[in-house]
Amino acid sequence: MVCCRTNSQIQTDFVLVANGQEVGCGEIQFPGTTTQLVEEDRARTAEIFKRQLYVRIRKSKDPEEFVTFGMVFSGFNIELYVMAFDFENTSLYQFYEIEKLKLPSSPELYTNIEETIENLASFKVKCSIYIGQEIFKIG
Repeated sequence: MVCCRTNSQIQTDFVLVANGQEVGCGEIQFPGTTTQLVEEDRARTAEIFKRQLYVRIRKSKDPEEFVTFGMVFSGFNIELYVMAFDFENTSLYQFYEIEKLKLPSSPELYTNIEETIENLASFKVKCSIYIGQEIFKIG
């Protein structure tokens, strides 16, 4: 499920929720947005990931669920991210960019839409596995 943030000091454009718990978030910027604003969105997303991850750690009993997910939409680009908590590593919070995808911006680019959809579906499956439920609904 996706919902809007209204009760937080740091706000994001959307929040991913599963089983009543926040498991990720994302930011959306229109084409032509400055690099500085996109960088601010990435930083904001990482801050919210960390907060969401902290809550998941407190509520979950399984260390494999110590992970949050998100996306940054920047014009026709989609960046997929994951943040995980690793007890065995010296740097406890690991922030990874999983993939960069490109949405079609012209009829010629629609030839790559199948690959983009497959990558988004794969990201959904990864989220579902870590969240511990079969179906992860967005929307």
